[in-house]
Amino acid sequence: MRKSTILLSLLWGTVLILAGCAGSGSKPAAAPQPKQGATAAPAAQATATRPAAQAEAGPQTGRGNSPGNIVNKGLAAIDGDWIYYRNEADGGKLYKMKVDGTGKAKLSDNKPVYINAVGGWVYYAKDGSYIYRVRTNGKDEAQLTKVRATYVSVVDGWVYYRSEADKGAVYRAQADGSGATKLNSHDSRCINVVDGWIYYVDAGGSAAVKGLVYKMRVDGSGQVQLGKMVASDLNVAGGYIYYTEHPESGPVTTGRMALDGSGATTIAQDNWRYLNVAGDWIYYAPDKDSGCLYRGRLDGSGATKLSDDKHVSWVNVVGDWVYYDVAGGDPQWVKVDGSGKHPVD
Repeated sequence: MRKSTILLSLLWGTVLILAGCAGSGSKPAAAPQPKQGATAAPAAQATATRPAAQAEAGPQTGRGNSPGNIVNKGLAAIDGDWIYYRNEADGGKLYKMKVDGTGKAKLSDNKPVYINAVGGWVYYAKDGSYIYRVRTNGKDEAQLTKVRATYVSVVDGWVYYRSEADKGAVYRAQADGSGATKLNSHDSRCINVVDGWIYYVDAGGSAAVKGLVYKMRVDGSGQVQLGKMVASDLNVAGGYIYYTEHPESGPVTTGRMALDGSGATTIAQDNWRYLNVAGDWIYYAPDKDSGCLYRGRLDGSGATKLSDDKHVSWVNVVGDWVYYDVAGGDPQWVKVDGSGKHPVD
């Protein structure tokens, strides 16, 4: 071996030994710095400049509340082991509690309707006002819209709502309230967002919450009328549209039809007010028994009274519990089998 080769080998070994010593106890080399004129990554800039309530608003999946609850004013929602609800015992403020009733805590002094809980956030419309959201720990509450909204549904990262400032048209916006887009021009009520479609009734500018039934895709395309009946209390569940039918003459009845408007069938010769389809049951307040709370099977059979309270309204189903309002009384909780009734607090 030549002397030059031996010398290079010795020098290289010395470098390796020194490098190994530097790795134990010395500071690591500084990260490469951006070249002059370079800027931070866009995502980092957005996080630094967005308000706290708009940070970490990444894509979400799932829905914030059931269609049946939203049509019934969304006074309660469930997400995992927690129920989020309007607490009339404290002036109608936003509360949460565990499904077993423990861990009650106030999240906001605002009075919420159309409550949605998804992705670590609670979305709601301040009663008679704008859409807000707050984290499930009560932090970072912020207003998302500048228009009065109803029928608010949060589904797969989008917020859908009826604009009270635009004659009841349906809009949707991103989860942080940005990018609001108008989807139709109808006076839309009883809005259900299900499986890529929006179902609703067109009230035609009247004060009554009833009208012809329509559906359109969630981007506003493909709008089509479903049947010719005048309906209300729209619930889309299990491949059917449930509704109350309001003919020009004769009594109000309750029925269901396929999602394309075909196969309309009467399931009850009565007005099942505030109907809410959840699982294998329909919860409702029938005219025939002074509006007491009932539940029946999806075909209208098996009617069972759950409460003797009269003139029940705004029936919401969350897990094993039903939240409902009572004319002239306090809102109540009752289990889906009729047991455990007690006032909301």
